[in-house]
Amino acid sequence: MSKTVLITAGPTREYFDRVRFISNASSGQQGKYLAEEFSRRGWRVIVVAGVGIEPLRRQNVLWRRVTSARQMLATVKKYRNKAALIIGAAAVSDYRPVRTFWGKIKSNKKKLILVLKPNPDILKIVSRGPEPRPMLIGFALETGDYQRQLRSARKKLAAKNLDMIILNPLRSMENKNTILTIVRSDGLIKKLSLMSKRRAARYLTNEILRYYQQLN
Repeated sequence: MSKTVLITAGPTREYFDRVRFISNASSGQQGKYLAEEFSRRGWRVIVVAGVGIEPLRRQNVLWRRVTSARQMLATVKKYRNKAALIIGAAAVSDYRPVRTFWGKIKSNKKKLILVLKPNPDILKIVSRGPEPRPMLIGFALETGDYQRQLRSARKKLAAKNLDMIILNPLRSMENKNTILTIVRSDGLIKKLSLMSKRRAARYLTNEILRYYQQLN
């Protein structure tokens, strides 16, 4: 029987009026390529996708569209217990407006101040759910020198109780190529060379499946 992987992908949006929102420049391609790779290998794939990504139309892929971080969390929680693997590749907005305005804010204001509050950390919440817990893989987009990025990724790995985290630099956003570093919960660190995101998806899938077999 084939197993199920749940993958989040793409950016979320947090609206502060009916037409304006806070988001980011993520293309969602890395998550989509991962979904395609797992699908080709016979896994059932559930994709919880933010905005702006064309669905992957394959027989063993279930595509669920969301807009906000809270919608993404609710959908991931809904399918959590069906998944052997959960890969959080989405670029989730870290904050949302405290107040949402009805209609469209007039553009004649001299100054507009938005008060923001943190969004829920999806993988951290999912990791605390009931057993059996799926294998959890996160992504960390970091800035600064490489050693600082690596320290930050390792802190997130521990804080969110993940099995693996994929470090990627800011230059990966809106770029066809990427330079990833795999950081595992057993201490292994593997930095990859510059490669296309499609090729990176194949490499990551191999590494994830190898570690999944090791843990199970």
